[in-house]
Amino acid sequence: KPARDTTLYASAARGFRSGQLQPISSILLAEQNGIVLPSTIDPDSITTYELGAKSLFLDGSLLVEGALFYSDWKDVAVRVPITSTINGLTNSKGTENKGVEFNLVYTPTTSLMLQLGGAIIDATYVADVPGTPLNKGTDVYNVPRNSLSASAAYSWDIRGDLRGVLRSGLVHDSARETALTAGSPGDAITMLDARIGLESDAGWSAFLYGENLTDEDGALNARTTLGVANRLRPRTFGVLVRYGF
Repeated sequence: KPARDTTLYASAARGFRSGQLQPISSILLAEQNGIVLPSTIDPDSITTYELGAKSLFLDGSLLVEGALFYSDWKDVAVRVPITSTINGLTNSKGTENKGVEFNLVYTPTTSLMLQLGGAIIDATYVADVPGTPLNKGTDVYNVPRNSLSASAAYSWDIRGDLRGVLRSGLVHDSARETALTAGSPGDAITMLDARIGLESDAGWSAFLYGENLTDEDGALNARTTLGVANRLRPRTFGVLVRYGF
């Protein structure tokens, strides 16, 4: 802590996942299509390093956070296309992931909170993966290069222990470029949620909420060869009631 309201940190971590057997159905189908698959998938491991800082400004009302990170993920399992709908598994040489993250939280009063955060990530495969469309430098599956989030919350006293609450959040991700196997990129996604309601110190709350208010219908991840991709639920409104005891 170089100053009372500033913290600097560095971290290093390592983890792994166990391997697995290749499903026999995938092996038999691959043989029928002239594709050689390994009978087992080797374990994969990841080593991650991070440097970051957190600091308070404006008499503690503004929190600023930032971090740089690097991850070396070895032997990541990836899918090998057998048919247009069925895949097998194999180990890649791995991925290299580096980026920067930031977050700002501003609370000028006890009733108002504003937040803005984001990340820029460069995550790529380190070598060609034979039998797949994944090459050295291909973006890692389902990782957007840029993301941004913003939120706001405001509360006000109504009477006694009853408060009105208004919250809203916005999330934007750039398009996921890489499909599981062959396919085409996804879409840039912008999602807006909001809720307004009442909270009581007695333990209950009730909200009217709206999800995906922009009615975003783009492809969340990259499309398959058949053009299939996950999508958000359409614009949705509802009522949420909670009671804690």
